[in-house]
Amino acid sequence: MKKPREVRREEILTAAVNEFLDNGYEGASVDGIARRAELTKGGIYHHFRSKAEILLAANERFQEPVTSMMQTAESTPDAAQAISGFIAAYLEHWATHPREMVFIFLSFTKLLGSPELWTLYERRCHRLRVFARGLYHRGMEAGCFRPHDPGRQSLALLAAMDGVLGYLIMDRELDRGQVIRDFQQFFVVELMDLGAGRMVRIP
Repeated sequence: MKKPREVRREEILTAAVNEFLDNGYEGASVDGIARRAELTKGGIYHHFRSKAEILLAANERFQEPVTSMMQTAESTPDAAQAISGFIAAYLEHWATHPREMVFIFLSFTKLLGSPELWTLYERRCHRLRVFARGLYHRGMEAGCFRPHDPGRQSLALLAAMDGVLGYLIMDRELDRGQVIRDFQQFFVVELMDLGAGRMVRIP
């Protein structure tokens, strides 16, 4: 029985990610992807025009969970809870999906040679900054956060989260839950206007 188009595309993308991770982008081939997906080479080209297009589509797929996290945060009325929840979801997701993280790192080596991939990551970075800046600004306007520069604060948060992911994946002595709580403390609680320097932790 013929599989639905979206199911087949997902199978191709899964096969492609494994092919890229095992052989690198340059060493990967459409033939190899086809074998893993149990398709002919023509079957691959029915869904994707090239290896580069497959790489782009896989990157887009891996951004979907982050987009969902952002939507959840944006729909959370309390800005402090929204940022705290996003920190936990973001770090938990990538720290528990190391193969996807390695794939993202592999994709970075192709950015300069792929305008489409560059544009994808350019849009992603901009969207994340606008998203985080908006949450900090909303919290400040609501009186939840003390006055600060939302742009600088959001950039520091995003850079710190992406920076710590490698340590969470590679250093087994790190307690992921504690790292998440530390980030919530530093990037949320310490900005809150709690009066008299009172500090609390967000679960």
